[in-house]
Amino acid sequence: MATAKTHSVTVSKEMSISHREFFRTLPRVLADKRYRRNGTTVEVADGARNLTITLAPEAKRQVGAIELPSTRVEFLFDGHTAPEVRAFIAEFDLHFRRGGG
Repeated sequence: MATAKTHSVTVSKEMSISHREFFRTLPRVLADKRYRRNGTTVEVADGARNLTITLAPEAKRQVGAIELPSTRVEFLFDGHTAPEVRAFIAEFDLHFRRGGG
């Protein structure tokens, strides 16, 4: 029986969100996981799998007359399979999706 290949992979996102809003929403994504926050870093350990989420310093993005928060978020997955990484990012995106219109 073949086992799924695990690896380390980094995913980066540029998000239009403040640190405060990010950390207010993140617990919904990690609801069933044990995690620890240290400043702007979150560590999630699940057996042999680890996930580290790191926020870069908060910045501002000017869009016309509007100033929006901007935060680069880096996810370091260690010991995850490619389908696990894709599933987590899809769940993350679902919780952080903002309506427009």
